[in-house]
Amino acid sequence: VLVPCVAVTAATSPLPGGSPPSSATSPARATGVTPTPACSPAATGPLTSAARSCGRGDPPGSPGSFVVGTSMVRHVRVDGSRTFCHPGILVRDITNSAHQLSLRNPSTHTIIVHAGVNDLKFQQSETLKKDFITLIHSIKQLDKQCIISGPLPSPRFGDIKFSRLRQLHIWLKGHCLSNNIPYVDNFTTFFNRPNLFKPDGIHPNQTGSQLLSMNIELTLRSVKLLSD
Repeated sequence: VLVPCVAVTAATSPLPGGSPPSSATSPARATGVTPTPACSPAATGPLTSAARSCGRGDPPGSPGSFVVGTSMVRHVRVDGSRTFCHPGILVRDITNSAHQLSLRNPSTHTIIVHAGVNDLKFQQSETLKKDFITLIHSIKQLDKQCIISGPLPSPRFGDIKFSRLRQLHIWLKGHCLSNNIPYVDNFTTFFNRPNLFKPDGIHPNQTGSQLLSMNIELTLRSVKLLSD
């Protein structure tokens, strides 16, 4: 069975836990639309009624899938899905959050994760790899399909941080392919395309969010086709 790995070259709610987002040090080089407000502040307790659906055409009741991630997914919209955005969240935080979401929505069959860039500031690549492995294993233990949405190559990152992010992308893609985990290759889509980012050079603008949404949705559809 071939595992989807999609990249397109041409879219929120708070989660518990998480650390404050890191600030980039190199000057911004990106252009984009006017910035939108940041995601809700970090929550410290369990998911509340503030966790609302932002998907297009969501069916009544539990959605078929969740998109869970950092502030990069604030404007992600995927049919039949709900997006849960939390700025500064780390990979290890998402493990607990995915478990909570699964318990509250047992009929949900897929969890899409977009995270990892906030972990780069710790400069502990082996720890980050272990956190991803634990996260993927935990989602599979919940009897859910796990999809990993790869990092965005921010035009604001300096050479060192960009190199770390690229290495994370390469490792994630290889690990997912070798373990039959669908991987969304956002690196190819966003590389050297500053017009897809807001003026901060970190977050995707409206066009970038639409492309990110498209990448995720195409991967999700491919998984459904292969499982039918």
